[in-house]
Amino acid sequence: TQKYIKVLGLSICPNGRKDVAGLAVAAQEKRKAYRAKVHLTKGFTQKEIEQRLSRHVNLSVKQKTPIRVLHRRTAMIRPKVIHSLRLFKWLGPKCFILDLITEAGTYVKEFVHGDRGRTVPNLGVILDCDADISQLDVMGLIEE
Repeated sequence: TQKYIKVLGLSICPNGRKDVAGLAVAAQEKRKAYRAKVHLTKGFTQKEIEQRLSRHVNLSVKQKTPIRVLHRRTAMIRPKVIHSLRLFKWLGPKCFILDLITEAGTYVKEFVHGDRGRTVPNLGVILDCDADISQLDVMGLIEE
């Protein structure tokens, strides 16, 4: 037996590369909201975490292509913006739930753990300890 794939709504872009470039620009104008469960190697009070996070609004980061996707993505440095960092829920001195709003295309897991120094700055640098992520949820897309 033969199986076929049916494609609907496909059309040629009359402006070719210009249309693709326009999509890339539109994607950069969008923001994404995330919620992450973060684990730390150093203990903090809730107030300390809140204070350190609140200092970083519209934080510019440079992200090298993450190790986990390097086999399928171009090796390059991507400048991204972390628009906000907020403590959502305190779980203890070494664990909390973090809300982030980032520029679309940001590698959030790598922002949290630093990806062996490939994302700078990262949450570990901000908190002056190693940080890891055990859960990540996309909360929504924010259109401007």
